[in-house]
Amino acid sequence: MDSLGWIAIAFGVAAAYLFQRYNLYDAAALRWKSPSGPDEYYAYAAFFFFLTIAGVALFFYASG
Repeated sequence: MDSLGWIAIAFGVAAAYLFQRYNLYDAAALRWKSPSGPDEYYAYAAFFFFLTIAGVALFFYASG
């Protein structure tokens, strides 16, 4: 694994720590209304962010 893979892993860990430390999960929530009714659905941007970081890290790990 090259240095960029390690940077991606370190960045993901640091982001996870910051989200946990400062309780930013609610701030990162994306909210939208369902077209079929008044229900609101929440998707956490943090989850997709961490998933992206993990994907990048695994890509560099596999290529290294």
